[in-house]
Amino acid sequence: TNNGWENDQGGGLEDIGAIQAIHLMLIQTIDTALVLFPAWPVDSSVSFTQLRAAGAFLVTASWDHGEVVSPFHVTSLAGAELVLAKPWSKVCVQHSSSRGDQVAGQILVKDRVGRGLPDVDPHGRLTVKTVKDQHYALFKC
Repeated sequence: TNNGWENDQGGGLEDIGAIQAIHLMLIQTIDTALVLFPAWPVDSSVSFTQLRAAGAFLVTASWDHGEVVSPFHVTSLAGAELVLAKPWSKVCVQHSSSRGDQVAGQILVKDRVGRGLPDVDPHGRLTVKTVKDQHYALFKC
């Protein structure tokens, strides 16, 4: 060791869990809901590209001035139901196929009991039924 770091043929930062700690600051699943930037400092900007999330999703998102930047993107790898802790009081979804074809226009997302988001607590959850290999843009509307 020339700088106090043990060279045990390991992965360095990966071995001590630093990467996992940063990942958990950016994205977590809490009580089955995907939560964006649950532990990121409010006054610090950050973005990530295609982080894996529970339920077989790839997520790309940005954070600026204490808020999720609109839009953020989710790719469904398995067609699972996406349960999301809402980043804004009103959320719309636009999705396209893996070929890039536009499948639908703007869709006002509804919560688990079918209420439109304007009728739901702004800190609640929303559910999006996804299709395998579809790309979803979620944005403030």
